[in-house]
Amino acid sequence: MAWCGCLSIILRCCEARVTVIDLVNETVVEGCVQSVDEKMNVELQNVILTKPNGEQEVFTNFFVHGSKIRYVHLPEDLNTSLALTKQINRAVSTRFPQGRGRLANSRKQTESRKLRTRIREAMEQSSLRAIASKGDRLKQ
Repeated sequence: MAWCGCLSIILRCCEARVTVIDLVNETVVEGCVQSVDEKMNVELQNVILTKPNGEQEVFTNFFVHGSKIRYVHLPEDLNTSLALTKQINRAVSTRFPQGRGRLANSRKQTESRKLRTRIREAMEQSSLRAIASKGDRLKQ
């Protein structure tokens, strides 16, 4: 998920807020943003669709394809710098959930090596026990 380098992160800040979206065909969509993906596809609820001739329609759920969006009116109560910082931090934390860099990788490798060694030792001990128990059965 490469949310950090694209404009959809700005639209993602509008989730759970009533937002107005102008479409390419001069239609205006106003509703509560439910979800946004990396291609700026938007799902809205409780939508009022206003056609270019002024006619309005109401929808409970509405989907807008990202390529059909011309302009997004950000809500006035949205603190854009804070919202963008939160979205970028969320994107970075999902992209690098276990840290990054040499130290984190070496720790992961060390832990996996230790685990493999423990499994190997347990298997050897269990196979030695199995061989010993077979030998004891053969002696009897």
